[in-house]
Amino acid sequence: MDAMSSNKKSKSNSKRSISKLPDVILQRILSFLPTKDAVKTSVLSRRWEYLWTSIPNLEFREDSARDNVIPFADRAISLHVSDIKKFTLECYKDGDEPCIRRLITAVVRRNVEELEINTDDARDRLLQLPESLYVSASLTRLDLTICCILKFPPSTCLSSLKHLRFKFIKFTDDVSTQQFFSGCPVLETICFDESVWTNLCSVGLRAPKLWKLEIIEDQNERCDPEPEPSDGCEVVIFAPSLRYFDYDGEFLNDYCIYDSPTLNEAKIHLREVGIELPSIVCKT
Repeated sequence: MDAMSSNKKSKSNSKRSISKLPDVILQRILSFLPTKDAVKTSVLSRRWEYLWTSIPNLEFREDSARDNVIPFADRAISLHVSDIKKFTLECYKDGDEPCIRRLITAVVRRNVEELEINTDDARDRLLQLPESLYVSASLTRLDLTICCILKFPPSTCLSSLKHLRFKFIKFTDDVSTQQFFSGCPVLETICFDESVWTNLCSVGLRAPKLWKLEIIEDQNERCDPEPEPSDGCEVVIFAPSLRYFDYDGEFLNDYCIYDSPTLNEAKIHLREVGIELPSIVCKT
Protein backbone atom coordinates (compact mmCIF):
# COMPACT_ATOMS: atom_id res chain seq x y z
CA MET A 1 0.00 0.00 0.00
CA ASP A 2 2.83 2.36 0.82
CA ALA A 3 4.41 1.74 -2.59
CA MET A 4 1.10 2.39 -4.41
CA SER A 5 0.47 5.52 -2.37
CA SER A 6 3.99 6.77 -3.09
CA ASN A 7 3.54 6.14 -6.83
CA LYS A 8 0.26 8.09 -6.96
CA LYS A 9 1.79 10.94 -5.00
CA SER A 10 4.75 11.03 -7.41
CA LYS A 11 2.44 11.28 -10.46
CA SER A 12 0.40 13.99 -8.78
CA ASN A 13 3.53 16.00 -7.97
CA SER A 14 4.71 15.56 -11.57
CA LYS A 15 1.45 17.00 -12.94
CA ARG A 16 1.62 19.92 -10.56
CA SER A 17 5.25 20.62 -11.45
CA ILE A 18 4.43 20.75 -15.18
CA SER A 19 1.52 23.09 -14.58
CA LYS A 20 3.79 25.43 -12.65
CA LEU A 21 5.87 26.09 -15.74
CA PRO A 22 5.39 29.49 -17.46
CA ASP A 23 2.90 29.66 -20.34
CA VAL A 24 5.66 30.28 -22.87
CA ILE A 25 7.38 27.00 -21.90
CA LEU A 26 4.14 25.02 -22.03
CA GLN A 27 3.29 26.48 -25.43
CA ARG A 28 6.75 25.53 -26.63
CA ILE A 29 6.13 21.94 -25.49
CA LEU A 30 2.71 21.88 -27.21
CA SER A 31 4.29 23.09 -30.45
CA PHE A 32 6.06 19.74 -30.80
CA LEU A 33 2.78 17.79 -30.64
CA PRO A 34 0.45 17.05 -33.56
CA THR A 35 -2.20 19.80 -33.62
CA LYS A 36 -5.05 17.44 -32.72
CA ASP A 37 -3.13 16.27 -29.62
CA ALA A 38 -2.23 19.82 -28.63
CA VAL A 39 -5.91 20.81 -28.77
CA LYS A 40 -6.84 17.82 -26.58
CA THR A 41 -4.83 19.30 -23.71
CA SER A 42 -7.51 21.99 -23.37
CA VAL A 43 -9.60 19.58 -21.25
CA LEU A 44 -6.89 19.13 -18.60
CA SER A 45 -7.80 22.23 -16.61
CA ARG A 46 -8.71 25.90 -16.94
CA ARG A 47 -5.01 26.72 -17.08
CA TRP A 48 -4.62 24.52 -20.18
CA GLU A 49 -7.87 25.44 -21.91
CA TYR A 50 -6.46 28.06 -24.28
CA LEU A 51 -2.71 27.44 -24.14
CA TRP A 52 -2.78 25.68 -27.52
CA THR A 53 -4.29 28.76 -29.23
CA SER A 54 -0.86 30.38 -29.34
CA ILE A 55 1.19 27.54 -30.83
CA PRO A 56 2.92 28.69 -34.04
CA ASN A 57 2.36 25.63 -36.25
CA LEU A 58 -1.01 24.14 -37.23
CA GLU A 59 -1.24 20.85 -39.13
CA PHE A 60 -4.41 19.13 -40.33
CA ARG A 61 -4.20 15.85 -42.27
CA GLU A 62 -6.88 13.36 -43.28
CA ASP A 63 -5.59 9.88 -42.47
CA SER A 64 -8.46 7.98 -44.07
CA ALA A 65 -11.44 8.46 -46.40
CA ARG A 66 -13.73 8.85 -43.38
CA ASP A 67 -11.77 11.76 -41.94
CA ASN A 68 -12.92 15.33 -42.41
CA VAL A 69 -10.48 17.83 -40.97
CA ILE A 70 -12.13 20.96 -42.36
CA PRO A 71 -14.56 21.61 -39.44
CA PHE A 72 -11.74 20.99 -36.94
CA ALA A 73 -9.40 23.33 -38.83
CA ASP A 74 -12.11 26.00 -39.04
CA ARG A 75 -12.70 25.86 -35.30
CA ALA A 76 -9.00 25.80 -34.43
CA ILE A 77 -8.17 28.84 -36.56
CA SER A 78 -11.16 30.80 -35.23
CA LEU A 79 -9.83 30.30 -31.68
CA HIS A 80 -6.18 30.92 -32.53
CA VAL A 81 -5.03 34.21 -31.02
CA SER A 82 -1.51 34.70 -32.37
CA ASP A 83 0.32 34.70 -35.70
CA ILE A 84 0.75 31.38 -37.49
CA LYS A 85 4.22 30.40 -38.63
CA LYS A 86 3.34 27.21 -40.55
CA PHE A 87 -0.04 25.93 -41.76
CA THR A 88 -0.43 22.49 -43.35
CA LEU A 89 -3.69 21.14 -44.77
CA GLU A 90 -4.29 17.76 -46.42
CA CYS A 91 -7.90 17.06 -47.40
CA TYR A 92 -9.50 14.95 -50.11
CA LYS A 93 -13.26 15.38 -49.73
CA ASP A 94 -15.32 16.57 -52.70
CA GLY A 95 -16.72 20.04 -52.20
CA ASP A 96 -13.90 21.28 -49.96
CA GLU A 97 -12.72 23.97 -52.38
CA PRO A 98 -14.67 26.92 -50.84
CA CYS A 99 -13.55 25.80 -47.37
CA ILE A 100 -9.93 25.69 -48.48
CA ARG A 101 -10.17 29.25 -49.81
CA ARG A 102 -11.71 30.36 -46.52
CA LEU A 103 -8.95 28.71 -44.47
CA ILE A 104 -6.22 30.24 -46.65
CA THR A 105 -7.78 33.70 -46.18
CA ALA A 106 -7.86 33.15 -42.41
CA VAL A 107 -4.21 32.09 -42.07
CA VAL A 108 -2.99 34.89 -44.36
CA ARG A 109 -4.68 37.34 -41.98
CA ARG A 110 -2.61 35.75 -39.22
CA ASN A 111 0.61 36.43 -41.13
CA VAL A 112 1.35 32.83 -42.07
CA GLU A 113 4.98 32.29 -43.11
CA GLU A 114 4.84 28.75 -44.52
CA LEU A 115 1.77 27.39 -46.31
CA GLU A 116 1.31 23.82 -47.53
CA ILE A 117 -1.93 22.69 -49.21
CA ASN A 118 -2.46 19.15 -50.50
CA THR A 119 -5.82 18.30 -52.07
CA ASP A 120 -7.30 16.73 -55.19
CA ASP A 121 -10.74 18.29 -54.75
CA ALA A 122 -10.24 20.68 -57.68
CA ARG A 123 -9.22 17.88 -60.06
CA ASP A 124 -8.55 19.39 -63.48
CA ARG A 125 -10.82 22.37 -62.76
CA LEU A 126 -9.97 26.04 -62.76
CA LEU A 127 -8.96 26.99 -59.23
CA GLN A 128 -8.82 30.58 -58.04
CA LEU A 129 -7.18 30.96 -54.66
CA PRO A 130 -7.85 34.07 -52.52
CA GLU A 131 -6.21 37.20 -53.91
CA SER A 132 -4.94 37.98 -50.41
CA LEU A 133 -2.58 35.00 -50.75
CA TYR A 134 -0.82 36.67 -53.68
CA VAL A 135 -0.09 39.87 -51.77
CA SER A 136 1.05 38.34 -48.47
CA ALA A 137 4.05 40.18 -47.05
CA SER A 138 4.82 37.42 -44.52
CA LEU A 139 4.76 34.31 -46.75
CA THR A 140 8.24 32.77 -47.19
CA ARG A 141 7.35 29.24 -48.34
CA LEU A 142 4.47 28.06 -50.56
CA ASP A 143 3.85 24.38 -51.32
CA LEU A 144 0.78 23.53 -53.42
CA THR A 145 -0.09 19.94 -54.39
CA ILE A 146 -3.34 20.39 -56.30
CA CYS A 147 -4.45 18.75 -59.53
CA CYS A 148 -5.94 21.88 -61.07
CA ILE A 149 -5.62 24.71 -63.54
CA LEU A 150 -4.33 27.47 -61.32
CA LYS A 151 -5.69 30.92 -62.12
CA PHE A 152 -3.39 33.74 -61.10
CA PRO A 153 -4.71 37.24 -60.28
CA PRO A 154 -3.80 40.26 -62.47
CA SER A 155 -0.95 41.17 -60.13
CA THR A 156 1.22 39.45 -57.53
CA CYS A 157 3.37 40.91 -54.76
CA LEU A 158 5.00 38.18 -52.68
CA SER A 159 7.94 40.23 -51.44
CA SER A 160 9.14 37.62 -48.92
CA LEU A 161 8.51 34.36 -50.80
CA LYS A 162 11.78 32.39 -50.99
CA HIS A 163 10.73 28.77 -51.53
CA LEU A 164 8.10 27.58 -54.01
CA ARG A 165 6.88 24.10 -54.91
CA PHE A 166 4.09 23.40 -57.42
CA LYS A 167 2.94 19.80 -57.82
CA PHE A 168 0.30 18.76 -60.41
CA ILE A 169 -0.37 22.44 -61.18
CA LYS A 170 -1.43 23.22 -64.76
CA PHE A 171 -0.39 26.52 -66.34
CA THR A 172 -2.62 27.68 -69.18
CA ASP A 173 -1.81 31.37 -69.63
CA ASP A 174 1.70 32.62 -70.35
CA VAL A 175 1.05 36.26 -69.43
CA SER A 176 -0.43 35.64 -65.95
CA THR A 177 2.18 32.96 -65.23
CA GLN A 178 5.03 35.33 -66.07
CA GLN A 179 3.39 38.10 -64.02
CA PHE A 180 3.15 35.75 -61.04
CA PHE A 181 6.87 34.96 -61.08
CA SER A 182 7.71 38.63 -61.65
CA GLY A 183 5.90 39.33 -58.39
CA CYS A 184 8.21 36.97 -56.47
CA PRO A 185 11.53 38.89 -56.60
CA VAL A 186 13.39 37.00 -53.85
CA LEU A 187 12.65 33.39 -54.85
CA GLU A 188 15.60 31.18 -53.93
CA THR A 189 14.29 27.68 -54.72
CA ILE A 190 11.67 26.44 -57.18
CA CYS A 191 10.37 22.91 -57.69
CA PHE A 192 8.07 22.06 -60.60
CA ASP A 193 6.84 18.56 -59.69
CA GLU A 194 4.69 17.02 -62.46
CA SER A 195 3.60 20.51 -63.48
CA VAL A 196 1.91 20.88 -66.87
CA TRP A 197 2.25 23.72 -69.38
CA THR A 198 -1.07 23.45 -71.22
CA ASN A 199 -1.32 24.81 -74.77
CA LEU A 200 1.67 27.09 -74.25
CA CYS A 201 4.46 27.52 -76.79
CA SER A 202 6.86 29.58 -74.69
CA VAL A 203 7.03 31.02 -71.17
CA GLY A 204 9.76 33.25 -69.76
CA LEU A 205 10.52 33.36 -66.03
CA ARG A 206 12.92 35.76 -64.31
CA ALA A 207 14.27 34.91 -60.85
CA PRO A 208 17.31 37.03 -59.91
CA LYS A 209 17.81 35.38 -56.47
CA LEU A 210 17.13 31.78 -57.55
CA TRP A 211 19.95 29.40 -56.57
CA LYS A 212 18.23 25.99 -56.86
CA LEU A 213 15.85 24.74 -59.56
CA GLU A 214 14.29 21.27 -59.49
CA ILE A 215 12.07 19.83 -62.24
CA ILE A 216 10.31 16.46 -62.12
CA GLU A 217 8.42 15.21 -65.19
CA ASP A 218 7.02 11.69 -65.32
CA GLN A 219 3.83 11.23 -67.32
CA ASN A 220 2.90 8.10 -65.37
CA GLU A 221 3.00 10.03 -62.08
CA ARG A 222 0.71 12.85 -63.16
CA CYS A 223 -2.71 13.07 -61.58
CA ASP A 224 -4.02 12.76 -65.15
CA PRO A 225 -1.64 10.36 -66.95
CA GLU A 226 -3.11 11.05 -70.41
CA PRO A 227 -0.79 12.92 -72.82
CA GLU A 228 -1.13 16.69 -72.58
CA PRO A 229 -1.25 19.10 -75.53
CA SER A 230 1.20 21.14 -73.48
CA ASP A 231 4.14 18.81 -73.92
CA GLY A 232 6.76 20.65 -75.96
CA CYS A 233 6.48 24.04 -74.26
CA GLU A 234 9.69 26.07 -74.10
CA VAL A 235 10.23 27.35 -70.56
CA VAL A 236 12.95 30.00 -70.53
CA ILE A 237 14.44 30.76 -67.13
CA PHE A 238 16.71 33.74 -66.44
CA ALA A 239 18.51 33.00 -63.16
CA PRO A 240 21.83 34.84 -62.69
CA SER A 241 22.33 33.36 -59.18
CA LEU A 242 21.54 29.73 -60.07
CA ARG A 243 23.96 27.20 -58.52
CA TYR A 244 22.09 23.88 -58.66
CA PHE A 245 19.87 22.44 -61.40
CA ASP A 246 18.19 19.04 -60.95
CA TYR A 247 16.06 17.44 -63.68
CA ASP A 248 14.32 14.06 -63.36
CA GLY A 249 11.99 13.01 -66.16
CA GLU A 250 11.29 12.41 -69.82
CA PHE A 251 11.99 15.86 -71.30
CA LEU A 252 8.30 16.43 -71.98
CA ASN A 253 9.08 20.15 -72.27
CA ASP A 254 12.12 22.24 -73.16
CA TYR A 255 13.79 24.07 -70.27
CA CYS A 256 16.29 26.74 -71.30
CA ILE A 257 18.45 28.37 -68.63
CA TYR A 258 20.09 31.66 -69.49
CA ASP A 259 22.43 34.08 -67.75
CA SER A 260 23.59 31.65 -65.04
CA PRO A 261 27.36 32.17 -64.66
CA THR A 262 27.31 30.80 -61.08
CA LEU A 263 25.91 27.36 -62.03
CA ASN A 264 27.93 24.85 -60.02
CA GLU A 265 26.13 21.54 -60.51
CA ALA A 266 23.59 20.18 -63.01
CA LYS A 267 22.08 16.75 -62.39
CA ILE A 268 19.99 15.14 -65.15
CA HIS A 269 18.15 11.87 -64.64
CA LEU A 270 16.45 10.77 -67.87
CA ARG A 271 13.50 8.41 -68.17
CA GLU A 272 12.35 6.96 -71.46
CA VAL A 273 9.45 4.55 -72.08
CA GLY A 274 9.40 3.48 -68.46
CA ILE A 275 13.16 2.86 -68.41
CA GLU A 276 15.37 4.77 -66.00
CA LEU A 277 18.68 5.76 -67.54
CA PRO A 278 21.85 6.57 -65.58
CA SER A 279 21.99 10.06 -64.12
CA ILE A 280 24.29 12.69 -65.60
CA VAL A 281 26.00 15.00 -63.13
CA CYS A 282 28.01 17.99 -64.35
CA LYS A 283 30.05 20.09 -61.95
CA THR A 284 32.14 23.17 -62.49
